[in-house]
Amino acid sequence: MDRISQKVYISLKTINFIYPGGTLEFNRSVADGGNTGINEPSIFVDGSTVYGNRDADLRKIRDYNNNGKMILIKESTPDGAFGYPPVDVNGDFIYGYSAEFGRNVFTDFFHILFVREHNRLCDELFAIHGNSWDDETYFQEARRWVIAFLQKITYYEY
Repeated sequence: MDRISQKVYISLKTINFIYPGGTLEFNRSVADGGNTGINEPSIFVDGSTVYGNRDADLRKIRDYNNNGKMILIKESTPDGAFGYPPVDVNGDFIYGYSAEFGRNVFTDFFHILFVREHNRLCDELFAIHGNSWDDETYFQEARRWVIAFLQKITYYEY
């Protein structure tokens, strides 16, 4: 099957120079279930790659009644002391959203980093608020901070 489905033209008249043809041709991929670069989790920078799009996704990784934390399995290595997400039957980490394609050591690293940051924030918030907040309040507040970090990194640092 040919992966090129259509030609798309971008007008360059709004740019300060004029392209001789008036438009710049490029090809789009067919959305055939392959690795086409389509953002499946969400079009928003909302942490859905960490927390998932549905409650069912979140239930797989949330550690309920533990001050809003997410599940991390501790190991006996220096880095493992911070914890890793649980793994499925194939040995892959379980996140709120797991892409079928395009997953690699770098995306796994960022998922783990932000899940650890979520739990670190929960600990910090618990030190401030103690038992005056419930599990859901801790979770949502840490989630807001992690999403804000993701947005700042995406819009200002990336």
